[in-house]
This record gives sequence, structure tokens and C-alpha cells, in this order.
Amino acid sequence: EKNQVIGNTHAGIGLKGNSNALFDGNYVSDGTGYGVWVQERAVSTLQNNVIERNMRAGVVVTDNANPTLAMNIIRDGKHAGLLIRHNATGRFRQNTLSHNAHGNVVLLEQAASELVANIISHGPLGGIIIRGTTTVTVRGNTICHNDGANIAVLDNSDPICDGNVLTNGAGRGLVIMDRAKGTYRFNMIRNSELAGVYVGRQSSPELIANCICDGKAAGILFEDEATGKFTHNIVCANQNEGVAVHGRARPTLECNVVLQGAHGGIWLDENAGGHFRGNVVEDSGTNQAYRCNTATAIEWRLAERNTNTAPAALAEVLAEWAEEKMRAPGGSKKVILVQNPDSSSIEGGVAMATQCSELMGLDPSRSCMLVARFLGDAGQFEDAEELIKLTKSFIDESGPIHLEPAMRGQQWGDMSLHCAELLNKWAAASPEYSTDLMVRAAEYAKEAAEVFASIQPQDLATIESFASALYWVVLNYATLCRLGGGEKWTASEASAIAAEALSVAHSMVTPCTPPHRIAELAFVDGVLCFCQAEALKAGHIVLPEGSPPVDEAVNELLATSLKDFEHAYGQWCEAYGEKHLQTVKAITMIGQLQSRINGKEAGIEWSRRELRIREELQGELHPRTQQARRNYTNMIDDKLRNRALDSTAISEAMKASQAAKGEDSTVVVAKFLTDAGEFENAEVMLRESQRKNSEMIEAQDLKMEVEETSTGGFSKNKTGEEYRRSGEVSLYCAELLNK
Repeated sequence: EKNQVIGNTHAGIGLKGNSNALFDGNYVSDGTGYGVWVQERAVSTLQNNVIERNMRAGVVVTDNANPTLAMNIIRDGKHAGLLIRHNATGRFRQNTLSHNAHGNVVLLEQAASELVANIISHGPLGGIIIRGTTTVTVRGNTICHNDGANIAVLDNSDPICDGNVLTNGAGRGLVIMDRAKGTYRFNMIRNSELAGVYVGRQSSPELIANCICDGKAAGILFEDEATGKFTHNIVCANQNEGVAVHGRARPTLECNVVLQGAHGGIWLDENAGGHFRGNVVEDSGTNQAYRCNTATAIEWRLAERNTNTAPAALAEVLAEWAEEKMRAPGGSKKVILVQNPDSSSIEGGVAMATQCSELMGLDPSRSCMLVARFLGDAGQFEDAEELIKLTKSFIDESGPIHLEPAMRGQQWGDMSLHCAELLNKWAAASPEYSTDLMVRAAEYAKEAAEVFASIQPQDLATIESFASALYWVVLNYATLCRLGGGEKWTASEASAIAAEALSVAHSMVTPCTPPHRIAELAFVDGVLCFCQAEALKAGHIVLPEGSPPVDEAVNELLATSLKDFEHAYGQWCEAYGEKHLQTVKAITMIGQLQSRINGKEAGIEWSRRELRIREELQGELHPRTQQARRNYTNMIDDKLRNRALDSTAISEAMKASQAAKGEDSTVVVAKFLTDAGEFENAEVMLRESQRKNSEMIEAQDLKMEVEETSTGGFSKNKTGEEYRRSGEVSLYCAELLNK
């Protein structure tokens, strides 16, 4: 303890054999060899030491040594700061390494160490350099202001890099090349002078849920014959392309969010290719999501498959969500991404209040929530849920090193809350609600409510999150009640849980509660009444003794539900306007209630309004839009099936046919009806004519059979007027129904 070891030739401190010593608070400097050399099978612990200005590595770990280094300062070395090689292992935690000439941390050969929560900065050759066949774990480190690369993974290395912050690199943020592999998850890579991530020379890494933003060049750059799999990453606000694929690279990109690449979203070079699925590309270059430097049809089709899948109103949704859900820890900075639908805007349609990294609070797991929001709003529900599950496991098992328990709980609750919303929307977008989806949605909502209720002390943000969780508890359990319950809960139990959560939500209302929250309460009031009515009608729940008849109770619940939805609609229109994803929820339910209470005709206009708004806000291919279209089409089909022959339309068609051709035969009149768009009337008229004609043909056939008998088998050809008319009617019916 507290020794000064200065100017030694070979090593300031040498550990050999099976030594198991403790070195605490020593000062080792200015040696012409190593500062500390741990070799053979040594397992010693070095902590709180200062090791600086040594000619060779500040600390070198070789052979099969397995030391523990914690809270040391290793700086200003003329070689590597920490050199780990051969088969050495060891644990290196919360050390500070800086200004070491040949790399702050260098791993060679078969080293398999663990680097956790270190600060690694200002390395002239790089922050962490990994070579050979190393299998190092790099987790929760802050790696910044290094030249070359903050992390360089070379040769056949296969590291695991989780939850690191790589920022302000004078070169590239993360370099992976020379057949290197590795798994890289939940890292924040920002403000790199060159590419945020560079992948080259036949490397094939796996990058999952990283945030790569604010770089001076491309976000991700592929060269040579690089491959690899990249999923659930957010690539944002880089000054060149978001993703550039050069050479003969063939990466796989699935479910990534690429935003605001100044020179384009994803660039594919002439010979480049790969597999691209479900990526959301927004606000990149001159609205070019994908660009291909080739005229080949294959590459253009590759681009077309992933053309801008995000709807125009997605940025508005993101802005609201960012405001409510993504407050930076310990501060009030927020990001608002605004997309102006007017492409002629001088601002180019994009404004950023702060840098993307400030939004994340330098916590890489927060970017995953952003990606999940984009994927969910683009209709990729399963991908979004998979990402959130992965993120929850990361926070649960290890998580960002610097987060306090309360903040980690807040994040856990946020993710459960988002899953509760996500699965509800997933189920609503399906042709029929899935009990399995709603059971999971209910579990997530209940978990979120319990997490936010348990966080102490309760601040405004936590209370707001708790209110949101109660909202989804009511929605999801009420829907589960309507479906007849599932797994853990019967319909009656689900109804009781929803009613209890609704009661708690109402008790939280104060004179300062904003109008949109009042609208949410009115909406869930309506949902619970509607679902109870449906469950009562289906026999999933029963009325207590002495209650009115079931039909009367159902009608009363439906009438109450309609009033609640109309109230919510008015409040949301006042807060957001009609063309908003909140308001359209009320429109959906009003349409359903009008159809049930006042007949199909009453709900058609509301259903049409919902479809029009969803097409504009979410795009024609979004699952919720497709569901709205199915509902609207079913209503129209029901209306047409029940529609009688319109005598007025037929009379007008007959007058038109007489004026034009001097006749009013069935087919001529039907043609005039078709030209007027009266397809149903035309078909009904033709069918009636065909029925009468068939009766006449049957009578004629009977007559001909009699004649055949009387003339010894000789009969006339079937060339009568009735046969000609029958063929004419059938032919025109074929044309009519095609139209």
C-alpha cells in the first residue's frame, strides 16, 4: 500500500507463479520497461493505483494470469496502457486509461478478459484494440476522444460489447474488419469524425439495438466483402448517408430505423447488395430513402422493398411520446422531431430541438424504446415486442452501470407500458382479436402499473406514467373480458380488475388535469361499458339477481358507451384536431356503436371517416388501416345485400333507353343502370328477367318433347327468342360483375 515505484528498468511490479497479492494505492511511474507485469498464473488484485509514463505497457497481463484491476489510473504511457495477451483472462473494472501512445487497451492472441465500467479516452492509436482470436467482454465502458477508433476489432476476434458509450472519436466509432465477428448490443455511438460503425474485409458481426448518431460521415459504412446482421438499431442525424453499402458487401439489415441522413437513408453501391427487411427510413437527404448507384433491376427492386415505410404523422406521434416518456435522467432536456408534410418548407421538413444523444441521456437502452416505437407505428408489432423483451433482459441482467435503481425501475415500467400498448394495437389490427395477445397485453399493463406505483419518491413524471399504465390496464382487461377471459383470468375477474383501475384513475383527477387526460378517461369509461355489454350478450358474465333483463342491460350499457365515446371525441378534437391518432380511436368506436344501436347505415359514415384518416396518417398498408378498410367494406356489403330494387333508378334508365334506342329491353335498361353506377340494381333486374325467361324456356322444352313424340323423334332446333335472350342476359351479367 502507498508505495512509490519509480524508474525501474524491467518492471515496476512483477507478479509471477501463483501469486495472490493485493496492491492498493501505489504509485508506479517512469520505468523504462513495464509498469506492472502480471504473468504465469498470478491472480493478484490491483486497486487504486496510479500507473503513468512507462516506456512499455503500463500494465501487461500474459500467459495464464487472471488478475483483478479496479479503480486504477493508467495514463501517459509510451506504449499500450493495458496489454492483455496469450491466454490471460482477468477482470478490469472502473479503471481510467488515457493518453497511452499505442492504444489504451490492447488485447492479443487468445485473451479472454472482462472490461466493465472503465473510462478510456484520448488514445493516439485508439481506445480498445482487439486482435487475434480474443473473446473479451466489453460492457458499460465510456470510450471517448480516441484517434483511429474508439473500439477496433480485428483479425478473427469475437468479442461481446454491450452497453458502452463510444463518443467524440477523432476517427471511427467502432471498426470491425479482417474477418472479425462479435456481438454488439445497446451501445451508444455518437459524434464520430468518420463512420460511426465501419465493417470491412469479410467481417460478419451482429449489431443489435445500438444507437449510431450525430456523426460527421456515414452512420454505418460497409466495404469490401463485409456481411453481418444488423437488427433494431437506430441510425440518426449523420452528415453523410445513414447506411452506406460499398464494394461487394452483403449485409442483412432488419427492423432498423434510419433518420435524417444528410446524403440519403441507405446507399447501395454498384456491386453491393444484401438483405433488407422492415427498415423504417425517414427524412433522409432529398426525401430519398434508398439510393442505388446502379441501373440493374435487382438493386432497384432491393431498394423498392424498403422504401419509406414510416407514415407522415409518425413524427408527431414520436414528438408526443418523447415529451412524455423519454426525459433524460436528472434533467429536463427533451428532443422533438417534427416532420413538416409540406415538402416545400425552407426547413426541409425537419427540426431537432437537441441532439439525439441528449434525448437518450447517454443511456443506450433508451434508443431501443425509440426503435420499438417506430416499428410499432409502422405496423411491425412482433419485431417491436421482440426488441423490448431483449432490452428488458439487458436491464434486468446487467443494465447501464450508472443508472440508479429508481431510474432503472422507470425504464422497466416504460417498456412494460409500451408493450401493453403495442400488443393492444397488434390485436386491434388483426381480423379478430387474439386472446393470447390480449393476455400478454394485460400482463404488461399490470406490471407497468405495479412498477410505477412502487417507485419512491413519486414525482410528476412517475405519476403521469402511473396514469398511463392505468389507462392500458382498463383497456386491456376490458377487452379480455369481452373475449371471455383467458389463462389467468375469467371474464368476470378481468372486468373487476378493469373497473378497479378505472376507479383509481378517476380518483387521480384534479382541477389541473389536462383535457387530453379527461378525454382518455371518457374513452376507457366507454370501452369498459362496451366490453361488458358484449360479454353480457355472449354469456361470458352474468347479472346479479334482481337485475333488469339482459337485453335491456346490454342496450343501456351500449347507450352509455356511445355517450362516453362522443365526449372523448369532442375533447380530443379540441386538443389535437380530428386528424390525429388519438381522435381516430374515438371515431372507430363511435362507428361501431352507431351500427349496433341505430343500424348499419348509421355507422357507415363514421367508418368511412376512420378509413380516410388512417390512410392519411398511417398509410394504406398499415395493419390498422387494413382493418378499418375491412370493417368499412363489410358495412357496405351488408348494405348492398339488404338493398331492394330501386324503382326510381330503373324508371330513369328505361326512359333513357327509350330516348336513345326506342326500346326498353332488359339488357338495354341494365346497361343504362351500369353506366350510372347502379350495379346492384342492374344485377337484380337481370336475375329477375333470367328467372322469368327460364320458366318460358322450360315450357317451350316441354312443348318440343311432345312434338318429338308425335313426329317420331324429329324436333326443331332451339333457336327461339327465349334462348337468344337467355344467352344475352348471361353474357351481360358476366360483364357487369367484372365491372
